[in-house]
Amino acid sequence: MYYMTKNKYQNLSRKQSDDEQYEYDAFISYEEEDAAFVHNHLLLNLEEDAKLKLCIHKRDFQPGKDISENITSGIRNSRNVVAILSQTYLESYWCLFEYKMARMESI
Repeated sequence: MYYMTKNKYQNLSRKQSDDEQYEYDAFISYEEEDAAFVHNHLLLNLEEDAKLKLCIHKRDFQPGKDISENITSGIRNSRNVVAILSQTYLESYWCLFEYKMARMESI
């Protein structure tokens, strides 16, 4: 909750229209064990074929920035969140953090 609030108030200085513009079409939340599927299939279909701009942590997170800030920023700047659910996803602390932040943002 702290990181969502902190990120929200840091971004208040930028002007937003009523029809908020997003940097990404979707934030992709996945566990590292599912990376082969995400990179070899999902990204090819959604980015190349459907021409969507996706936020994925390996490519779009800012180095040196706190992981929780990167997550909340990625979610906030994305129109949608896509979670690739698997058993390992449900066992991962950071994946569940991403999921919870996405749920909070939708509220």
